Order: sequence, then C-alpha cells, then structure tokens
Amino acid sequence: MIATLLTAAILNAAHPAGAAEAKDFTFAFDENELRSEGAREALLDRLETKARRFCKQGERHGTPGHKIRRCTEDAIEGVITELDEPVLTAAYQDRARF
Repeated sequence: MIATLLTAAILNAAHPAGAAEAKDFTFAFDENELRSEGAREALLDRLETKARRFCKQGERHGTPGHKIRRCTEDAIEGVITELDEPVLTAAYQDRARF
C-alpha cells in the first residue's frame, strides 16, 4: 500500500464573518484507489466528503451555501489538479456534468 498525501491551498470564503482566508486542505489516498472505476468513484466520494467537512469548519450559522459549495469545489479541484492522473480527472469531469 502506497499512501500519498496531497495538499491544496484554497481560499476559504466560507470562513466566519465572511473573511477570506487561505487554508491548506490535505487528502491522503492509496494509489490502488486509482486502479478501477469503482475504486476511483469511491475515492471521489471520500474526497468530496472530506472537502465539504473542511469547508464547514468554523462555519457560522447563516454562511451562504454557495460559499461552502465553492470552497468544496476548489478543494476537490486543487487535489485533482495536483494529482494529475488522467483517469481520475476524467472520472471527476464525468461526475461534474451531472
């Protein structure tokens, strides 16, 4: 098992009081998670869940949902870009179309 840790710096606009703040989002995965379509889908599910939790940290009641969604998308896209694995990028793009 080869675990890889990726870090993406994102601008978290969902930060309390609406102040934009750069934060590091980290995501660990095993290279075996890239080997099959099912494993890639599970990896993307896990990535989305972790990114959403990251973006909700410190959220105040009333933080607009669109700010949390944008933060989540930025975190996911940062990891996908840094990883630069065509099969995962394609799976993410297919998912984003729906």
